[in-house]
Amino acid sequence: MKRQPPAPPMLRLPCLILLLATFLPAASGNAAPLTVDEIMERAMAPRGGKDMLARLDFLIEAGTERKRFVLLMAYKREGGKPGAGARLIMFNDFPPHARDVSFLARLHPPASGKKDEMWLYLPQLRSIRKLSHRHEHGHHPEKNEDDFALSVLQRFELQPRDPGLDKHVLLEETELDGQPVYRIASTPRDARTSPYARIVFWITHDDHLPVRLDYLDAGRQVVKRQTLRWQRRGDAWVWQEVEATDLLTGHRTRLRLRDVKVNTGLSDNLFSKRFMRRGAGALQARLR
Repeated sequence: MKRQPPAPPMLRLPCLILLLATFLPAASGNAAPLTVDEIMERAMAPRGGKDMLARLDFLIEAGTERKRFVLLMAYKREGGKPGAGARLIMFNDFPPHARDVSFLARLHPPASGKKDEMWLYLPQLRSIRKLSHRHEHGHHPEKNEDDFALSVLQRFELQPRDPGLDKHVLLEETELDGQPVYRIASTPRDARTSPYARIVFWITHDDHLPVRLDYLDAGRQVVKRQTLRWQRRGDAWVWQEVEATDLLTGHRTRLRLRDVKVNTGLSDNLFSKRFMRRGAGALQARLR
């Protein structure tokens, strides 16, 4: 029997889409100064944007290993409202041996207490199977069960964190690459909720976009650095590139979002088991 290629690693981590779908509204020109807690709430809040189509390029460099994946994805908020559930469909486009493997999910908000519902389509077997997965919100160590274990970006770094879990201190107002930013240190109120002793954020003055994060261990050493670049789509901001480097090993992970379309009025029919069988080409046509 011919061995079925493994599913792409991103299909096993739907919490990534909480980051993918972090649309931030364009700046409204607030005159009143914000508190540090308000700055963090704006920086972390997933708001705006009813749906999104995009191509995701995922690169992992770990020592001598270099792995690349390309995924096509569509995302839609339930009812078009932030804080509600969401629907997601993804197709593997690269590498070729795993092309057309697809993933469908209905994601529930953390407050609902419901488990996410997920399905995987394997084209070589022409079968759809429901995945058993408990979507837990918070920090949980990753299991080294696939290529994603090599990624510098793990679940904790990909899932937006509730600002209320941390104490925030404004260290300074400075510049990063010529752009005015707030530099804010966040310390977990309960150390069990984070693998890091502190995270330092660089957040832009104008649109409150996080553009750099430094992750510190208990000895206050920076062990990981994450940078983000953003792109504006209509009245929303969507990230363009996220890159993380493990400063202890030199390993690097990069995510790039291309061919982004937001608020296109995606039909619910797109997020169906029937559409899963149509392959990456069906979604690619919508990205042109």
